[in-house]
Amino acid sequence: MDAGHIGPPAPVLPARRRNHAIAKRGSVKGAAWARRWADEAAFRHGLRLLTSLWGTGLVLDAGIRLARAYSLPGDEVPLLTCIRWYVLGALLYVVTLIHAVRRKLLA
Repeated sequence: MDAGHIGPPAPVLPARRRNHAIAKRGSVKGAAWARRWADEAAFRHGLRLLTSLWGTGLVLDAGIRLARAYSLPGDEVPLLTCIRWYVLGALLYVVTLIHAVRRKLLA
């Protein structure tokens, strides 16, 4: 480890996903997932792309939420927020699932 490095020795996402793979499929699959993260650039790219997708979606959601909070009557905001979140969540989930299946990113 570099003397100037502060924080965990590896990115947090791979460790959490590896633990998810172990819990879901067993230690052999968890080790395979960790090996793929270490060896396959396309695998890392696919997961980073999904992370960017969710980050962008949530930032856009925050902007829409803010605009609606200032432009709509207070009675309508909670209902529209709930509807918007279900639609955005479903869209992000479906796109994530399609991408993960096509690129073989599932644990």
